[in-house]
Amino acid sequence: MRRRFQYLSTRFRPLGFRRTTFNVFLALSILGIVMLIYGIRLGSEDETIDEDYDADSREIINNTYSREVEETAPDSDEASSEEESEEWHLNPLPALKALWSKTERTVPVMPELDNAETQASQPNPIIERVEKHWNEERCQAMQNLSRRFYDPRRHVIHLRELYKFERYCNSSTFTLKTSKTKFCDVVSTPIRQYRTCAVVGNGGILLNSSCGAEIDAHDFVVRSNLPPTLPYRQDVGIKTNFTAVNFERLIQVRDQLKSSNPRVLDEVFTRFRISPGMVFAYGLSLQDVRNQRRMAGTARTVRERGLPVTFAFAHRSYMDGKGMWYLLSGKQNHLPSTGLNLVGLAWSFCDRISLYGYFPFDSDIQGNKLPYHYYDQKLAEGSHNMANEFIIYRRLHDLGIIRHVFGRCEANP
Repeated sequence: MRRRFQYLSTRFRPLGFRRTTFNVFLALSILGIVMLIYGIRLGSEDETIDEDYDADSREIINNTYSREVEETAPDSDEASSEEESEEWHLNPLPALKALWSKTERTVPVMPELDNAETQASQPNPIIERVEKHWNEERCQAMQNLSRRFYDPRRHVIHLRELYKFERYCNSSTFTLKTSKTKFCDVVSTPIRQYRTCAVVGNGGILLNSSCGAEIDAHDFVVRSNLPPTLPYRQDVGIKTNFTAVNFERLIQVRDQLKSSNPRVLDEVFTRFRISPGMVFAYGLSLQDVRNQRRMAGTARTVRERGLPVTFAFAHRSYMDGKGMWYLLSGKQNHLPSTGLNLVGLAWSFCDRISLYGYFPFDSDIQGNKLPYHYYDQKLAEGSHNMANEFIIYRRLHDLGIIRHVFGRCEANP
């Protein structure tokens, strides 16, 4: 009986066919037709989604522009911004404090940063002109919230102290290995506390903006991925105190420094040279030995040229701060952009923040086409939810927590 059952099982095939070349070909053909039909349906759905996204994007821009026109018009109703349906948007200060108090303390409490020395003896007229935008109480609440996720002592550590950090500190908790409560005080950060900061993105919206002087008027200027500034200084400024690079950009910079092409070398060295005292930081963890070598090699090559650049690393990835954006937006940001994480980090050491170049759309409010970056013609990338991040910036702008600047800046006084 067992042998007969085995014989019958070898003769039985789905749909009553034996396993022949024709049957295999037929099965594959049916499978291909099904996949083709499913692909056509999926493509039509993608087109609908793209159309909806474009419409939503245009609505976001138009609504933002309309609000700005209403704000600048005489006899504008200031109470209109209070007519939001969300509790967080209705009364932001208690909600921010509640979020802050409910956030778990993942690291021990650390002392306050030293205040940076005032760079100018006289008040800057540009900053005085925009100072009235910020709401001091809300800015303080946001700063307290950000410090639960970001802190320069943890995220901007002197690279020269990497060995001490690995030997004496717990990388996950930022405490000493000999104590579960005492923070890792054997390493230090070059960052201080600053009154005004400009966080400058690389968006194409900066072209023809004339925002360079306004950006450079801030006490501290933060940029990402070491962008070119000198050829575009009228629009983006030239001052750079801190720049954070991601994994891809670190590899590019390291490869450029190893190039035998004098033009490539001169270009990358110029970006370091025009910003003396700049802090060049790797925004992810240096647990990977290969990344340690890239960072150390970059620092060694730059120092051999005598350039006064401070190199720094983070004890853990900036991506650990994505919980903050979930609290603020109510939506999960699985992959916050480098720019969004820089804003969170800047909040931990800046009293006032202005954003420039954070505009994710391929055209401005007049319909003019924009490149993804102000220094190239690349198209927008799809790894981050930029539209959602843009909404966060606009809400925080409306609340006086940040200044989100896009378009042309006012004429200098």
